[in-house]
Amino acid sequence: MIRAEQQHDWLKNLLNQAEDDSVKNNSSWLHQTRGDAKHAVMNLPPLNRKQEAWRYNRIDKLFKKNFQLLADNIDFKKPDIYNCLLPNFDSYRLVFVNGCYAGQLSDTKQVPDKVTIESLHNAINLAPKQVSDWFRHSDRENNQLFSMLNTALLNDGAVIHIGDHIELDKPIEIIYLNTNFLNKFNSADNDGIMTQIRNIISLGVAAKVTLIERFIGIDKGQYFHNNFSDIVLAEGALLKHYRVQDESREAYHLSSLQVSQQKNSHYYSTNLAFGGAWSKTNINVDFAEQDAECILNGLYVVGDQQLTDFHLDVRHSVPACTSREQFKGILYGKGRAVFDGHILVEKQAQHSDAQLINNNLLLTRDAEVDTKPQLEIYADDVKCGHGTSVGQIDPEQLFYMRSRGLSETTAYKLLCLGFAGEIIDSIDEKKLSEYVTKKLVQTLDSRNQDGDHIRFLG
Repeated sequence: MIRAEQQHDWLKNLLNQAEDDSVKNNSSWLHQTRGDAKHAVMNLPPLNRKQEAWRYNRIDKLFKKNFQLLADNIDFKKPDIYNCLLPNFDSYRLVFVNGCYAGQLSDTKQVPDKVTIESLHNAINLAPKQVSDWFRHSDRENNQLFSMLNTALLNDGAVIHIGDHIELDKPIEIIYLNTNFLNKFNSADNDGIMTQIRNIISLGVAAKVTLIERFIGIDKGQYFHNNFSDIVLAEGALLKHYRVQDESREAYHLSSLQVSQQKNSHYYSTNLAFGGAWSKTNINVDFAEQDAECILNGLYVVGDQQLTDFHLDVRHSVPACTSREQFKGILYGKGRAVFDGHILVEKQAQHSDAQLINNNLLLTRDAEVDTKPQLEIYADDVKCGHGTSVGQIDPEQLFYMRSRGLSETTAYKLLCLGFAGEIIDSIDEKKLSEYVTKKLVQTLDSRNQDGDHIRFLG
C-alpha cells in the first residue's frame, strides 16, 4: 500500500490547484463549506487495506497519478454528442463536458413550474440562497475521503428539485462526457484531468420522476471522474434512478450516492458498469421514516486491465422498511471485481424486510471476484436474508445450445445475456434497456475479437 505521506502530498497538490471563486459570487456559505472540507481532507486518516471499504481494492496506482484540475476559463471545442444520445429518446437533458456544464448541448426547455433542472454553477449565481438552503438541508455528515475531496473542490454539478405532487412527463437525463481533448493536459508530468461533480437531488411530497445518468468516455485516455450525489426523497416520493458507467478503459471513476428516504418513499435504482480501468461506486441508503422502500439492482461487466468495485451500505434505523439488493457480475480475461454489500438492521427497526444477493459468472480461469454480502441484525422481528454465488457457464446448457447448431461464441453470448437479463429487465425505459443490451453484446464481441477468450477453460 502506498505510504501515508504520498497520499497526503497527492491530496495537497490537488487542493492547492483549486481556485475558490465563491467570494466573488457572494457565496460565503460555499466558501466556508469548501474550507471546512479542505481541512477535513487533510486530517482524515490515510486509506489502507485495514479499512473495510478498501480491503480488496488496489488504490496504489491512483495515488501515483498526477491529475490536473480543469479551470472554468479553459476554452475548447465542445464535442458532437449526437452519437452519445439514445435514439428517439425525449428527455430533459443536462450535459457536462469534463466536469463543466455545457448549456449548448443541454435541453431544459419548458420545464414545469415548481421544477428546477439546472447546473450547480448557474444555480449558485442565480439563486444562491435557494441553493444554500437545499445544500444545507440535503448535505449530511460524510467523512469519506473522496466525498470530502469532492466538497473541497466543489465547482459544478446538477441541481434537481421536483416540487410537491409533481410527476414529470418525461425523464431527466444527465450525460457526463469525458474527453482527453487535444491531449492538452497530458505531458510527462501530467496524467490527465480530474473532474468533480456534485449533484443535489430532492423530491417533494408524492413527487415522481425518472433520472438517467450516463458516464461516457468519448475517446481514449486517462482521467479521474469523482462524482457525489445527495438524494433526498420526501414522504410518498418515487425516484427511478438508472446509472450507466461507460468510461474510457484507461479512466478512473468514483461515484458516491447518499440517499435519505422519508415515510412511504420509494427509491428504485439500477447501476450498470462497463468501462474504466478502475471504478468504485458507493451507495449509502438511510431510512429516516418507516414504510419506505429501496430496491438496488446492478450489473458489472469486467475484463482485462479492469477493476470494478461496488460498496453498498443500507441502514434500517426505523421500523417497517423494505430493501432489496441484487447485483450480478460477468468477468472475463483477467478482470477483477469487488462486491461489498452491508445491511444494518438496528434494534428499533422491527418488521424490517431486507434481502441481499450477489451472483457472479466467471468466463475465464484468471478472472477474480471478491464478494462479501453482510447482514448485521439487532432487531428480533425481521425478515432478512443474503446469499452469493460464483460459478461458470453450465456445460450442459452449453452442450444443449451447441447441439442446436449454435457456435460456441454465440452460445456463450446468449447465456451471458440470459444471466444479465433479470437486471436489464428492471429498466423500465425501453430505449435505455435496448442501449444497455446492445452495449453488453458489443462488449462481449469486442473482447472475443481482442483474444480475451470469453469461455471458461475447465
